[in-house]
Amino acid sequence: MDSASPPLEADIHCETEIELKLTTSPGNLTKLLKIVSNTDGVDPQSRETKRIVSTYFDTEDRRLRKKGLTLRVREKGGEKEQTVKSEGTAFSGVFRRQEWTTVVKGKRPDLTLIKSSALHERMGLVLPQELSPLFKTDVKRTTIDVHHSTASGDSAKIELAFDRGRLVAGKTKHDISEVELELLSGANAALTDLARILTDSASTVLSLSSKVERGFELCDGTAPQATTAYKLKLPKNATVEDGMSLIFRSALSHLLMNRAAAVSGKDMKGVHQVRVANRRIKSAISIFHNILSSSDTTAFKADANWMLDTLGPARDLDVFIDEVIYSVMVDRPNDPELAALLKAAKKARTGAYRKVKLTLSSARYTRAVLSLSAWIEDLGWRVDQAGPGLSEPLQTVASKLSSHRQRKVLKLGRKFKTLSADERHNVRIALKQLRYASEFFANLYPNKKTRSYVSNLKNLQNALGAANDVSVAEDVCKSLVASIRRGTKDSAALQSAAGKVLGWHSRAASEAEESIVKHWKIFAKSRPFWLSS
Repeated sequence: MDSASPPLEADIHCETEIELKLTTSPGNLTKLLKIVSNTDGVDPQSRETKRIVSTYFDTEDRRLRKKGLTLRVREKGGEKEQTVKSEGTAFSGVFRRQEWTTVVKGKRPDLTLIKSSALHERMGLVLPQELSPLFKTDVKRTTIDVHHSTASGDSAKIELAFDRGRLVAGKTKHDISEVELELLSGANAALTDLARILTDSASTVLSLSSKVERGFELCDGTAPQATTAYKLKLPKNATVEDGMSLIFRSALSHLLMNRAAAVSGKDMKGVHQVRVANRRIKSAISIFHNILSSSDTTAFKADANWMLDTLGPARDLDVFIDEVIYSVMVDRPNDPELAALLKAAKKARTGAYRKVKLTLSSARYTRAVLSLSAWIEDLGWRVDQAGPGLSEPLQTVASKLSSHRQRKVLKLGRKFKTLSADERHNVRIALKQLRYASEFFANLYPNKKTRSYVSNLKNLQNALGAANDVSVAEDVCKSLVASIRRGTKDSAALQSAAGKVLGWHSRAASEAEESIVKHWKIFAKSRPFWLSS
């Protein structure tokens, strides 16, 4: 999945929409509407309920979607309007999207009504006859405005839209039950704070999956795809606080963008990326621990560890099935014992993915991400700053922090060739911390030197990771064998297959030893990019 398309800057014909969305059950949606209707700050005169039917259009080759744009015609209250929306960004779970809206007479879009030349240029040539209706949403929407303030004094006017209905793509239907919170004016922090309060009142899930994305998935028969983190672009003159804000936003957005893929289970990289995102959150906390207050970060680290632990079995089984077993089956394609082990592993993976879905749909998950989002948007580290330095130049601090991690890796890796498996595992963990720091701060330094250093770091990390997969495979094999009653034919077959798999990979690891040592020597001699002149 590619990063979102850049906004069209200084376009007087568009508006910027800032919102977040919570999905929930129909019963909880009704409960939340009652709570909001009686909360302090509500404007009862603003309440309005309408049926809204929106039809989404694109070309057969999905030309608009490929350019990060969506096109719809919406009918509400007897009026019709055409809207083009940009894909936008979703930092900290809050969408920021540009939109261009015009009134239309018919049920089809009329692109000649768009006044923005920049938007026309981005869309390219699209003929009226090329546009076809792909899917539609039909919802009963109740909107109500609320004035909300956080404990720290940030305030905002927020429109809450409670949607209940369905999405229809051909013969396929999908129920809609969600509440969108749109920032009309004021501080972003108030938006996330109100969402957190709603979540404490009823079970909800913070979702980055829009109606449009779900519509295209239904229409095209696709599933949510995993995505890597956005490449951070830290300003050269950034302060420590600037850097912290962007780094934490990036890490949280990385987690949220991959939730749907992890829950779906169709793209195994989804679980992996959610775990990477949580490690990036922990790494950011560790990097800035001298500045941050432990009263906040202790809870954030606990939530990250919880997700890492509960998603771990699914990731281990993904690697075991798609890398460990299959590499052996290439040499033994007709081995019935390996086939039995593969079958048992797939069954275990199905159970592990059920736990993934429960975890990432739980109240704890939503509270965790909304709490972190509210802390980021509210600059929560200012409340009880543990140390000085928020206004210091980030580049100066980044060099010190990166050097500390580099020294730790080199210390753990002394006499690398003689290190035990456990000691090398510690090196690998320290390498991950160094890699995240390097990727956070990379664009503060010359590209060529950064790429060379990070490449050497990745090569060593991958080599050590392959060796670690063998250790993880041992644990997986033990668990699979233990799941079958001892003394049975199936148990004996799994034990035999496990021996074949572990023996094959142990030999491969032994043969790779020379390469691992070579990668260590190359990395150990690499000049850190943050020290280069």
